[in-house]
Amino acid sequence: MEDSRFNPERWDHWLLIVAFLALSGWILWKVYSHR
Repeated sequence: MEDSRFNPERWDHWLLIVAFLALSGWILWKVYSHR
């Protein structure tokens, strides 16, 4: 029962992208809300 859609490597890849976007978005929010 191998499902290519549920590939752990893909999940890690997307998790990394989401974490990076969230971190960059949080930093931008902090910078712009500080002014």
